[in-house]
Amino acid sequence: MLICAFVFNSCTEGGELETLTADAYTVSGAADSKQLVPTANGNGSASLSGWYDEAGNSLTLNLSWSDLWLATESDMITGLKFYGPAAPGANGPLTHTINFTNANASGSVSLSLAGHNGLVSAEREDLLSGKWYYIITSEKNPEGLVRGALNAVKRDPTAKPVNLVKNIVWDAANKTILKIGDKSTLNYRIEPVFATNREVTWQSSDPAIASVDQEGIVTANAQGFATITATAADGSSATTSTLIAVNYILQETELDRKGWTVTASSEKVSDGGGVVATLDGNFSTYWHSMWGPNEPLPHWILVDMKQTYDVSKVIVRRRTGNTDTKTVVVETSLDNVTFNNAGTISATADMNPLAFNVVKARYIKFTVTESNRVPNASISELYVSETKWIPSP
Repeated sequence: MLICAFVFNSCTEGGELETLTADAYTVSGAADSKQLVPTANGNGSASLSGWYDEAGNSLTLNLSWSDLWLATESDMITGLKFYGPAAPGANGPLTHTINFTNANASGSVSLSLAGHNGLVSAEREDLLSGKWYYIITSEKNPEGLVRGALNAVKRDPTAKPVNLVKNIVWDAANKTILKIGDKSTLNYRIEPVFATNREVTWQSSDPAIASVDQEGIVTANAQGFATITATAADGSSATTSTLIAVNYILQETELDRKGWTVTASSEKVSDGGGVVATLDGNFSTYWHSMWGPNEPLPHWILVDMKQTYDVSKVIVRRRTGNTDTKTVVVETSLDNVTFNNAGTISATADMNPLAFNVVKARYIKFTVTESNRVPNASISELYVSETKWIPSP
């Protein structure tokens, strides 16, 4: 199982070469639940860093967050809201909203306000005078998980422009599942290679579980989970994070399909039993695409698992003794609106299992794009596996 499923990379906007000049203000701000109005309990934290270009009226930021909810829970970030003029204990008016979704309790993303979404004159004045606050919202916490103030400092106009870091990329060989007492060096590379300042700073979300020194050496101290974050030291806002698991292992389990529902783009119910047969555990029944008249490729089947799982693998079993189905594209979704490609299954004697980086999903879409007997397709069973962290023995 690839642990890179828990790695979140982020980079600055624009082309390969980015420079910071005297026209820019560096912008930063830390957030936590204690700054919410009213205050709330929670151990989550967040930070915004980046710059405001006064000449172009563009605010470019990198948002990083850690432990917004427990690893055993699930939630969905819905966006970032800006308020101002605001102050401690007073939100003030809502000025801008950036909608985005993310199901990870720890991660990062690059965001911007520019063009028609840029700041008007009064908003610029509030931002540059420290009167802007931001809030991260989620499905379970629409009023906010954490809140923090933004501070803007104008860069030295005599400072020489620098080539900024665009991205920090982890080495795929990094060891991130540790036992108490283990040490692991997190190796990385800086992009682009001509970045002026290639140093990073390190931070752990929970040093009691996994601490990190400024050489990137992680020490496993106690059972649990901690997020290690590397941030570019040049002020570019480039950052990346990885989850460290101490005295835990990943266990893959085939999910119980009871209670799931399934729909299809078309079906010939009298031939095999229809699309519901793909969940009945009987290899003699099957779904067949509509024929008489034929429905053209592609054909799709949508599985609703009724709740969110940490999905890591799917298996497509073709109709017994039949090789019509040749290629299946697999996509996952949390909301049945936005789908992410998980990979492609190509035909063998049955169908290859498709293993992929762990993703949170409720819906899985199987699209037959190629057939060995165009346009027909048939599938006997669909299986889904979940990966969970369990305490190591």
